[in-house]
Amino acid sequence: MEDSKLYSKLLSVKNLKLAKIKYFDMERNGAEVTNIDAYVFLYEEDGEIYNLLDKARVYPIYNRVPYTNTTLDGESYGTKIVHVAGEERSGPCYIIDVDGCSDYFGRVNMFEDEIKEYVLRSDKFFPDRYQMLLLAGPKARRKYAAKMVEDQAKIKELDDYLEAPRENSFYR
Repeated sequence: MEDSKLYSKLLSVKNLKLAKIKYFDMERNGAEVTNIDAYVFLYEEDGEIYNLLDKARVYPIYNRVPYTNTTLDGESYGTKIVHVAGEERSGPCYIIDVDGCSDYFGRVNMFEDEIKEYVLRSDKFFPDRYQMLLLAGPKARRKYAAKMVEDQAKIKELDDYLEAPRENSFYR
């Protein structure tokens, strides 16, 4: 066992959720379609769900579930968004993409440090990665310098998107 794992929390992967940061509109009951995919890991513990890597970033949490719409041919399609946790409101939110990551990782338990390592190496955009690297020290910042530059630009794009006026947006 690595030394860092001695201090890292062991997590049940079935309680781990991969989510996207989106803009939710209560009036339309939908999440805005956007060209930026920002991911976070949420963790459910003692009946609460929180951002595993940034507990200060608190947004309402929604889940996309099947919704029965039927074509003339009898085929079912569609989804709807349901509120899971947090204050239900329009604005930035988490929409669960993978609920329970056991199949995603192929494991039952993982250490929190292993999730952090996955985030650091991932090609997906995780806004939490930039802050993790700032706190990690110079060696990690040098190793992931290109990702830091890329993430910094994407964080700006994400912040601009979340703060933008909502006039001609598409929702689903």
